[in-house]
Amino acid sequence: MKLKRIISILLLACLLVLLAPTSLASTSFSDVNETDWYYNQIMAMTEKGLFKGKGNNMFCPNDTMTKAEFIAVLVRTLYPEKDLTARDGEPWWGPVYNEAVNANIITWIYTGRSINQSNMLYVKSAAMEEVVTRQEMAALVVRTLMARGETLPEPYMYVGDYTTADKLAVASIRLAYAAGIIVGDEYGRFENYV
Repeated sequence: MKLKRIISILLLACLLVLLAPTSLASTSFSDVNETDWYYNQIMAMTEKGLFKGKGNNMFCPNDTMTKAEFIAVLVRTLYPEKDLTARDGEPWWGPVYNEAVNANIITWIYTGRSINQSNMLYVKSAAMEEVVTRQEMAALVVRTLMARGETLPEPYMYVGDYTTADKLAVASIRLAYAAGIIVGDEYGRFENYV
């Protein structure tokens, strides 16, 4: 799943590095070397305060990205000055989750999670530690752009394999394609929705 983590990083790097204000904090990770092809993107996002690492001076580039981690990057983009530190007994992502709900990036429901036609992502708090899928990333990024007040282009109508995606995620995938946030392979396929 290393590739999925790196694709997530690059997707976010392209979208957010130029949009987020610069943080004064500088961090390095013992498991991210200057010779790694993704080094510059990770460090740029870390300097902007979007990545915090996994603790113990580790980034863990071979791990998959969870919903909590992905949403944390998006929330830090919207609220770079906000203290998102968890209180005692609260999961690390608790304040991130609450801010994402307040910004309408996600909506909490008790019964589970799904993507609906208005691009709203329903995430049950228990699902925050699950791996984020590409179609969920598309929905989350589109919702974040909407929360920022960004104008989105008309949806891109041809995505080679969108019919294999969750039918409720298609609108987000088309918008993300049109905005240039995601691209498919040389045949225009999105692939690997989950």
